[in-house]
Amino acid sequence: MTHHIVPRAFQGDSSEENLMILCANCHKIIHSDFKVKIKEWTLEKAKYRESFPKPPKPKSIEEQIKNTLEKIESEPTHRSKIHILLDIVEMLEKKMGRPVPKEEVISVAEEQGIKAEEVDELLRRLKIEGSIFEPKINYIERILP
Repeated sequence: MTHHIVPRAFQGDSSEENLMILCANCHKIIHSDFKVKIKEWTLEKAKYRESFPKPPKPKSIEEQIKNTLEKIESEPTHRSKIHILLDIVEMLEKKMGRPVPKEEVISVAEEQGIKAEEVDELLRRLKIEGSIFEPKINYIERILP
């Protein structure tokens, strides 16, 4: 029988240098030894892999949904921020009179967790929508229905 020194499974070719002529019994012994070696290599490889930290288990869909809902509930949405700003303007109008200084609106909004840049953008949108206007520079007033 011909035996591949470097097995074909490991890209061994059928060239003369890689072949050996053996009787059937010797061929069987070599292959059984080779199978034992493969098992040993596999066990060593498994032990090596086990030495590394395991990646975290992926979260279940229920956990992902729960985390997403908690995030949504903890962070005000764009729409809710607009309502918060309108409420701030209304509260300041009652407290200070109309119109209210834009910097006061920004200050109160920041206390409620809305960044100044975001407040500017939201106020610009409210002006475009026609919910507020600027009767003079840096003063805001609601448009009443």
